[in-house]
Amino acid sequence: MQITWKQVRWEELGFLLVLLFAPHAFSQDAATVQRAASAVTTLRGMMKDPESFVLESVTLQKPNKKGESNICYFFRAHNSYGGYGGTAEATLNSKGIVKVITAAAGRGGMLDAMEDPCKPKLRTADITAEVLASLKPAAPVAK
Repeated sequence: MQITWKQVRWEELGFLLVLLFAPHAFSQDAATVQRAASAVTTLRGMMKDPESFVLESVTLQKPNKKGESNICYFFRAHNSYGGYGGTAEATLNSKGIVKVITAAAGRGGMLDAMEDPCKPKLRTADITAEVLASLKPAAPVAK
């Protein structure tokens, strides 16, 4: 296979663009993870039994026109009877508002597909591992 100069130049240009914009992309991801992690504390505080809060998953939604992604949380916590219910959902919007999504009445705990802001087709990335890592306290430094 013969490579032309046009192909080489486009490949080099693409590589240079990745190098130029990669630091910005990584810092934006770090800021998004930090935003998602800070809302976990708020969400935990909204529970009847905050100590029972279990974070199952954190996902990003497709970005809006401003390039900001809403964040979806999937979690469990003790209910009023002291047992774990099913997985619940919550969202963090671009304005920093955390909203717990309740199941529609008469649906047996299932959200109607039209009402679910965290439906699978709107999710773009799973950032659960990054959020959980940022929530863990730093290990003490040995002296």
